[in-house]
Amino acid sequence: MLLDDLVFTAKYLNGLGKILHSNHSAAPEVNTNGSIIDENAEEKIKNEFKQNMLKLNSQISNINANVPDEDKQNFENKYLAMNRTSLINLTNLIYDLSWVKKYLNSLK
Repeated sequence: MLLDDLVFTAKYLNGLGKILHSNHSAAPEVNTNGSIIDENAEEKIKNEFKQNMLKLNSQISNINANVPDEDKQNFENKYLAMNRTSLINLTNLIYDLSWVKKYLNSLK
């Protein structure tokens, strides 16, 4: 179901975002010889975040395809436009959808 896929992707993105935010503010982990542990971990998480943002964008676009024509542009401007306001709106939507996923999981 499209909603299940959408909320799963959003919850995953929300978790990845938290990891990126916490890793960005933290000092890198070093082992006993002073070298950085898993230098590529942050890069892997960033790539995973990017891939899932593209996936979420596609999922939202699929939903928008079923919206009446008069509402499509408003939807795209609010969530899919390449500007700061749309990114904030999309981030808020991801957060809200992650709570929907938590709620749906609690019903199981």
